[in-house]
Amino acid sequence: MFDLGWDEIGLIVIVAVVVLGPKELPNAMRTAGQWMRKFRMLASDFQRHLDTMVQEAELTELRDKAKQLAQTDLKSELTRAVDADGTIGQSLQTPDLSSPTSTAVPAAPSVTPEPVTPVTPEAEKAPESAAAKQP
Repeated sequence: MFDLGWDEIGLIVIVAVVVLGPKELPNAMRTAGQWMRKFRMLASDFQRHLDTMVQEAELTELRDKAKQLAQTDLKSELTRAVDADGTIGQSLQTPDLSSPTSTAVPAAPSVTPEPVTPVTPEAEKAPESAAAKQP
């Protein structure tokens, strides 16, 4: 904390022995230790209170953000972000099939198949002979 080297600590001990004397030095060290303990307890208590205030401030911010998120309509926010002009939503809507529409689809004309006549080898030769007879 104070960044004292061995030289500084030795100088402090020598001055304390000269000023206080060897008889009063243990009582003075005990008193200094008690003061240091009180100082550290006050410093840790102050730090704890600061940490508590910071946590409360952060919790207040988080609580406000949570309230704000709870009040937002997620569906409208997503719709606005993805489909701003509404074209995707309109293309995905299904047509209403319960009401009749004015545009009717014309029915396909019915086609009746013509009877197929079987082809026999005699029928194939007949047109050739008919073509040969013509001048």
